[in-house]
Amino acid sequence: EAVADASRALVALDVLLAKTALAQALGGRTLDLEPGLPPRLMEARHPLLALDKGGVVPLDIKLQPGQRALVISGGNAGGKTVCLKTLGLIALMAFSGLPVPVGIGSSLPLWKQIFVVLGDEQSLEDHVSTFTAQVRYLSRVWERVDQDTLFLLDEFGAGTDPTQGAALAQSVLDNLLERGASVLVATHFPALKAHALAAAGVRAASVLFDPGTKKPLFRLAYDQVGASIALDVAREHGLPEAILAKAQQYLLLDGSDTTAVLDRLNAQAVTREKELAALSEERERLRAKRASLEARFDKERRALVDEIKAQAQTVLHEWKNEKIGRKQALKKLAEAREGLEGVGSLAAEAAAPAFGWDDLRPGQAVEYRAWGRSGVVLDKDERKRQVKIDLDGVALWVKEADLGPAQGAAPAKSPAATRDSGPAVEGLTRSLDLRGQRADEALRELERFLDDCLLRGAGRAEIIHGRGTGALRREVHEFLRQFPAVDAFALAPEDRGGDGMTEVTLK
Repeated sequence: EAVADASRALVALDVLLAKTALAQALGGRTLDLEPGLPPRLMEARHPLLALDKGGVVPLDIKLQPGQRALVISGGNAGGKTVCLKTLGLIALMAFSGLPVPVGIGSSLPLWKQIFVVLGDEQSLEDHVSTFTAQVRYLSRVWERVDQDTLFLLDEFGAGTDPTQGAALAQSVLDNLLERGASVLVATHFPALKAHALAAAGVRAASVLFDPGTKKPLFRLAYDQVGASIALDVAREHGLPEAILAKAQQYLLLDGSDTTAVLDRLNAQAVTREKELAALSEERERLRAKRASLEARFDKERRALVDEIKAQAQTVLHEWKNEKIGRKQALKKLAEAREGLEGVGSLAAEAAAPAFGWDDLRPGQAVEYRAWGRSGVVLDKDERKRQVKIDLDGVALWVKEADLGPAQGAAPAKSPAATRDSGPAVEGLTRSLDLRGQRADEALRELERFLDDCLLRGAGRAEIIHGRGTGALRREVHEFLRQFPAVDAFALAPEDRGGDGMTEVTLK
């Protein structure tokens, strides 16, 4: 039994290592799999071609929400069948837990079955033609098709009369959609191309060709159809020019030559794809530049904030040691606080969108950038261009430039502080909860808290120590007696906590 367990473990490990090696060889990754997601393969590559050292052109295979079918048209050798195979193979690999060659942002719905009509299934022995083989396969699997099905159809109906084959292909597509299946179709039928542009839930796409050389670019242009360019492909593969010239004459006589129109659409699509690629590159360049600037700004801001805080701590230390007087200490603390508020304003201005005077209305949620706190507009002074805001019960007039759109919830509070109104102003009461802490931890926290109250200009503080045995309360009171910035302290009234809380008045 132990040997069997070891063998199974080694097999599992070997499979994982094989998957890792495959991911490295493919440049693969996992993708999002979830029922209801639209098929969206970004920069997808055919798995076999991705292993080819010669490289492969990636393509995007994507449907919009509400769309369940993609009809691909365009010239021969342009990559229509490769698109079908790429989607089918990537889906099978992803459902098997294998890495797949796709880009970031790729997703697939969780199909439970995949049916394929692709290639030439004719058989002399069974007296089956290409068209008959397609119909037989479709009939055999039809009753199993449901909303968890992917159906790949490569030129279905091409082996019979074009008019009837196109009508049959349209009907098959419609009925597959009625059953809730996802469908990918490659076709040359003009009627099916037009149907793809008009039908609900269906998207059209065309493989692109270079307008000058008529060589395939192996990319898809969406929401348009493409010409089959059979004559150009035949010319590229050496068919005699006399045959091609005669064929062109027959096209003109028939009056069905739409090559010029579709060639123009192809050229416009190629130009658009190039412009989109250039815009994407520019966007990535600007995004990288912005990230670099933001990182540098944040580093410089943090350094400046640390410097200002260090200056404030030095002032407090000098005051405690009676090296400077109270007025001088308060003046220096005020200067340090102004510097800190200036840094906060700069950071907010760099990150927040523009916010104008006309955008401010009573009752509106805003962010006070100087303190990084959210509040509510109470009133506006048109003459002074100032705004009265409420910050957690504290009302104050501020400059319009210091306000911005509210950015969600306020930052999380320190575990020790249960009620903190943020950067304080004169008369503001701040609270500290020391319950559950050892005496030494509580006193260290209390000293930092009182220093912060002085730095922010708070006039009063509430220290919640709980009742218990009274040991923590006695330690807190002894510390307050010796702290030079404490003017007075007393137990709170019974309705505010009684002997479980001490109210402190600061100098």
